Amino acid sequence: MAHECGVRVDLSGGWEAVGRGTSRRRSRQLRRLVVSFTQQGWVSREVCDEAEVPDAMNQTFEIASRSWQGQQGTSIASDHAARLFYRELALVMARAGRLSLWLLTRQQQPVAFLFCLIDGNRGFALKTGFDSSQKHLGPGVLVHGCAMRGLAARGVSNLELFHPASDDKRRWGPEIAPYDGIRIFAPTLRGRMLAAGEQVRRLVR
Repeated sequence: MAHECGVRVDLSGGWEAVGRGTSRRRSRQLRRLVVSFTQQGWVSREVCDEAEVPDAMNQTFEIASRSWQGQQGTSIASDHAARLFYRELALVMARAGRLSLWLLTRQQQPVAFLFCLIDGNRGFALKTGFDSSQKHLGPGVLVHGCAMRGLAARGVSNLELFHPASDDKRRWGPEIAPYDGIRIFAPTLRGRMLAAGEQVRRLVR
């Protein structure tokens, strides 16, 4: 059992309220990025339909492989089993009407993604990534902003940005969302090493 914390962003007051609830740094960043969004050929779209999932997940894995996590070999595209898991998860959630996968493209090239699940009026952002070569354009903030605006418009009351509750996530709002999770490691050498590392991490907290 692992005790973790994420960040809960209140969407109940609409997009304007989200903007007011962010840190000063994030608020300034958003204003600047909104201008660049309209001027630099950015396009965002939400994928919810099962028929769109295969192509959307191909784009998601393409982005993930070019992200900093991909460069470190820890992205959802770095492992064949992870690709299978997230592809199947997207399909199952789309059939249930609970998938909200956001893709951000620039000049028709996939640049960032945010993989969310919806449960009633709550959203959960599970995974995100962006092309690290485009970091200077703020694609990670942009894709989160597009998702929050779209979800708020359709009545989603909050979006939880899963652990860790990093400084970057907390710039979206101050509310911490604690929860308990169970981590299962594969019975392989890599799995045993990851499990040992997790035990050490908890001991030195």
